[in-house]
Amino acid sequence: MATVKDGERTAVPYLRARRARRPGPRRYTRRDRLVLGVLLGLPILLDLALIWGPTFASVGLSFTTWDGIGDIRWAGLKNYDHLFTGYPQFWPAVRHNLLWLAFLGLLAAPSACCSPSSSTAASASAVSTSRRSICRWCSRSPSSALSPS
Repeated sequence: MATVKDGERTAVPYLRARRARRPGPRRYTRRDRLVLGVLLGLPILLDLALIWGPTFASVGLSFTTWDGIGDIRWAGLKNYDHLFTGYPQFWPAVRHNLLWLAFLGLLAAPSACCSPSSSTAASASAVSTSRRSICRWCSRSPSSALSPS
């Protein structure tokens, strides 16, 4: 332990000198930058390559008449004109998608979020509560309702 003589401080002079070297905001070390680059850069690159690349490619190809084998020919808005006016299954499909979205977003998701918390207060055992919550969630999911028995 450092001794103090006549009001002198001998315990912390090296900390003051170290702080004096960094007057501005804290700088990241090379290792910090490497970790941030790997942990942020790799998922962003994967996201761009696996999600946004195919998305933009499919939007671009929707303006063509390419069958996947031959030459790509520009079609402009003809595909969308046919979809909106000449394809009778399109508007019922849009309506069904909106109904599913409303059901899942406004009814199923809030009820699934609220049901485990309401059963937790009434239950004495955490294990049985989690089992009941999982069974309740599985019975409410659309996949179990659509699967053949």
